[in-house]
Amino acid sequence: MVGGRDDGPCTNRDWLNTTANDCSRRIFLRTIGILVHNNVILQRIVTMTFKELLQDIPYTLARGDDANEVADLAYDSRKAMPDGCFICVPGFDSDGHSYALSAYENGARLFLCQHIPEGIANKSDCIIALAEDTRKGLALAAARWFGFPAKEMKLIGITGTKGKTSITQLLKNALEEAGHTVGVIGSMGAHFAGHEMPSMNTTPESYEIHALLRRMVDAGVDFCVMEASSQGFLLHRTYGLHFDASVFTNISADHISKTEHKDFEEYLNCKKMIFDQSELTFVNRDAEQYREIIRGVSSPVQTYGFHAGVDFRAKNVCCGREKNKLGVTFIVQSPFGEFPMRVNQPGKFSASNALAAICVALYFGVSAAAISEGMRNTVVCGRMEQLSVPAPYSLVIDFAHNRLSVQSMIETARQYRPRKVICVFGLEGERAKVRRLDSGELLGKGVDYTILANASPRRTDPMEIIGDIAGAIDGAGGKYSVIPDRREAITFALDMAGEGDLVLLVGKGDKLYEEIGKEKIPFDERKVVSEYFVGKET
Repeated sequence: MVGGRDDGPCTNRDWLNTTANDCSRRIFLRTIGILVHNNVILQRIVTMTFKELLQDIPYTLARGDDANEVADLAYDSRKAMPDGCFICVPGFDSDGHSYALSAYENGARLFLCQHIPEGIANKSDCIIALAEDTRKGLALAAARWFGFPAKEMKLIGITGTKGKTSITQLLKNALEEAGHTVGVIGSMGAHFAGHEMPSMNTTPESYEIHALLRRMVDAGVDFCVMEASSQGFLLHRTYGLHFDASVFTNISADHISKTEHKDFEEYLNCKKMIFDQSELTFVNRDAEQYREIIRGVSSPVQTYGFHAGVDFRAKNVCCGREKNKLGVTFIVQSPFGEFPMRVNQPGKFSASNALAAICVALYFGVSAAAISEGMRNTVVCGRMEQLSVPAPYSLVIDFAHNRLSVQSMIETARQYRPRKVICVFGLEGERAKVRRLDSGELLGKGVDYTILANASPRRTDPMEIIGDIAGAIDGAGGKYSVIPDRREAITFALDMAGEGDLVLLVGKGDKLYEEIGKEKIPFDERKVVSEYFVGKET
């Protein structure tokens, strides 16, 4: 089998990091026993044959000899290399079978497909294996290619419509406080042992997952906390993984569109796949759809929530301020004892998120003291993130983008009894229209004043997005202005805010750019706020 070890960037060898003549560089490195992926150098441990690579996958050899050695593994034809294996993976917008010829031209000669691609049908030097589902095949092959790194650590999965990112960060800090080395894979990218890497998806493709897990193991990581999205399950990105523990937070109608899930039933069933892949799952008993979540589940489950009768309970929940920080305090009741907890994140839902992380931490033997210390200082970028400002009002950045998250955000804001709630709001493009209508209705009912602005419209007409939200605010009797330029909208909101108010900047969260068309333009709301107050001083 093959494993990888991160040797770090070769800063003293500029030629290794150049993109010029990349294929020749990779061929050379392969000949001296080094594997390169995305300009990250991984030490090649052991070789394997095509048959060995595919031994976990039911396949039929359609052409050639599966005893041939595999030099590399890829599912992106641009990253295929001589004598490598290319796996043809179908997707929403394109099909890997259509890129088989491109992979061949880059040197790949071994192919795992669902049918023989037209582009290589007449290439006699190809070795072709056929499998029923190459997405599952990619997941299983990648696990073997990287030496099954998930088996060398504790793997924790977090799923649900809302709360995944916050729970992941809270749990990471608690585990680290207990002395563990923790890796994270999620919507904010991958983080471990001082490394930070962006990700295109909350749950990356299976190849990237196993590549990351291998790097984590070799960097000394003993726990990995992963956001397991419904898309990750639908597209078999997590196929074959076994979670040592998992969390199911909640579910609401979301991610239902032509490019996501066809209906709520599919969305729910995809998330429920986590039960069959987990040793034990902690489920939020307070979730509105709790009965639907656990229906038909036969694997071990424990519950957490605010009401009596759950396995892990948060009682005496109190939202308050400590040194101008909005936070929440509560008492944890658990099979491991009872203890107080404070989280410097606002709202009752923050207590729920913290409790989910507490369940897992206690299960793995983390002490109450370590949990308390780790969570007290947790700041989750873009998730009810508080900014300290030289003004008599509070300012929070959040990524609320659907009915459940917008409703929770508004309820949280009201729990601190502000004089007015002023909200700069926008939604990303290329997402379901129902998000705009639901959000607008809730803003109209629950916010004193909304300023509608862009928030990465992508290829959707930004005024169409704003118009849909505005119409729903109108229908709910709310007050609003339309200022598409987000910087101007933020300035308008800060000019409007007064003593005791709460300003919410919503729609971008941790994103540090605006997506317009296919272009990503740098944009950091924190910097915009900072520049606003610097301008006030001058």
